[in-house]
Amino acid sequence: IVNGKVATANTSGLTIGSVDDAADSEYGDNLNALVKRTYNTGLLPADTRLCLYANSKTADRGPYGNSVGENGTLSLAAAETGSEIQAVSGFSASNYSRKGYDADFDFSSTGFSIAFWIKSSGTVVAEYFVHRARPAPGTNAQIYVKFQSSGKIEFTQSTTVTDSAVSANAYDDGKWHFVVCRRGDFTLGGSSGTPFELYVDGVLDGEDTSMNIGGSLDDASATLSIGIDSDTANPATSATLSLLRISKSVPTAAQIRQMYEAENGMFVANAKCLLQGATDAVLHVDIDPITGNVIATQADSQVIWNGLVAETIRSIA
Repeated sequence: IVNGKVATANTSGLTIGSVDDAADSEYGDNLNALVKRTYNTGLLPADTRLCLYANSKTADRGPYGNSVGENGTLSLAAAETGSEIQAVSGFSASNYSRKGYDADFDFSSTGFSIAFWIKSSGTVVAEYFVHRARPAPGTNAQIYVKFQSSGKIEFTQSTTVTDSAVSANAYDDGKWHFVVCRRGDFTLGGSSGTPFELYVDGVLDGEDTSMNIGGSLDDASATLSIGIDSDTANPATSATLSLLRISKSVPTAAQIRQMYEAENGMFVANAKCLLQGATDAVLHVDIDPITGNVIATQADSQVIWNGLVAETIRSIA
C-alpha cells in the first residue's frame, strides 16, 4: 500500500486498487480491479454483485458468480481497433442478456450503484441499457438506466413514487462514455441526505434532489435485463456496452472520478490492459511512490501500469 494505492498479486493474476480509510461501511470503501491474461474487470466498488461484459457475453467476473443468460446472439469484439478490452453489441428484440430473479439485486432501502461504459451511434427512440423489474411492472419495483429519444441518459427508480436523474447532455455521439448511477442508503441519509445521481465521464451530470421514498425495491418476480427492458421491448440497438458493474455500495464522487481516469485509456485503439505473460502468475509487484504506477513482474514479462492500462511492456528472457 502506497499513498492509498494497493497492488497485490499471486498465481491467479494482479489486483490493482485503492483504500478509502475515511469511508464508512457504505459510502466509499475500497476499489479493486482484477487483471488476468483474458480479462480486466475495471475497478469494482465494494460488494459488487455483477461484473458483466468483461471480455465475455455471459460470465460474471465478480465474486458472486451471477452469470447472465444470452438470448439470441450478441456480438463480442474489441472495443476499439486493436484494443484488448472487448465490448458487446447487437442488441435487438431477439438479442439481449437476461437473468431471472436473484435476491442479490434486491436493494430495498440499501444503497447501490450501476457503472458501465457505453458508445452509441445515435438514437431517436428510447433504448434500455439496464432494467431490473417484472414485466409490466406498474407500481411494482423497478430500476432502469436508458437513453431517452434525445440521447440523454436517464436513471430512474420507481415503486409507488418515482425518482429520476437525467443527464444535462446527450451522449449518442459515437464516443465512449463512462456512466455511473448511484443511490444512497435511506437508513443512513434519509430523503434529505441520500444522493440519487448520474455521473458521466467522472462528472455529475444529473440528479434528483427531492428523493421521494415510497415502497420497497425488492420484487421476487423481477428479472435483470441488459440491452432491453423487462417487457422485451425498447432494445439498445445503437449501443455498445462494456464493463457493466452493479454493486450494493455507493462510490464517492472522488472514487467515480478515479474509476474514469483509471479506465479511460482502455477504450482507445491498441490499448493494452491485460497481463502479458504466458500465465496469470505474477511473481512480484510494487508501486512507484511518485507516479503511483504499479510495476508487475512475471516470469517472462514486466509491465508498468498507469491506472488499468499497460503503459510500458518489457520482455524478460
